[in-house]
Amino acid sequence: MFLDLNRIKLANVVWTNFIRELLNVSEINIGEFSPLWSVSYNFFPCVKCKESPTHLTLIGKNKKPFKIEINFIQWLVGFSDAEGNFHISLKNFKNNNYKKIQLTFQICLHINHLNTLKLIQSKLHCGSVSINKNSHQCNFFVNDIFSIVHIILPIFDFFKLNSSKILFYNIFKIAVKLMANKQHLTIEGKNKLIQLRNEIRNLVSNKKSGYINKITLPWLIGFIEGDVTFSTNILAVRCKFENTSVPSPKG
Repeated sequence: MFLDLNRIKLANVVWTNFIRELLNVSEINIGEFSPLWSVSYNFFPCVKCKESPTHLTLIGKNKKPFKIEINFIQWLVGFSDAEGNFHISLKNFKNNNYKKIQLTFQICLHINHLNTLKLIQSKLHCGSVSINKNSHQCNFFVNDIFSIVHIILPIFDFFKLNSSKILFYNIFKIAVKLMANKQHLTIEGKNKLIQLRNEIRNLVSNKKSGYINKITLPWLIGFIEGDVTFSTNILAVRCKFENTSVPSPKG
């Protein structure tokens, strides 16, 4: 595929100006807020930004603390609003009973974006990345309860989702707390998890809308990189928002 750098540079200018006008700021450096920008588009010029990032301290699987940039957290939440999913899977579910429960935070992308998932994995100090060559997809997923409790929940509690994903996350969080407190081993806990799993399936079927918590520049860039397409023709440069990432019912 031939890469037309002139068109890409034009899209870069349109994108930067679009965000600048939307947020009513005079200066913006996309690279400061987007980890993907430095990986994929580091040959583009960007305008300077004076803001300095701060950090959040989390606990890794090795029980040691690590710091993660607030800008990255907000970007990740925006990217997850576009591409992330929260799953409650009940293995061998039959007659209101199941053998095993699995809770998963997942981001699924085209295989061309494998490096994006590896970057997220390295930043979060947790999770795994898998590749399905038949479907040309790659997945980043976190399903160990320690990482979900100490990394995933603190991130999405610190900065809230801004789409229908917040509804899925709120249900997912209740299920995580049940497992963390070993309540999933009780009859009451099992029944509650079945109820939560059904609530998520109903959200998928009914396509309920979420609500806006807070829009920031890093969040917006993350959401744009997940769901916005830029195209050009003879007449115009176009920017299209299309959020089609709807979780599929599992288990």
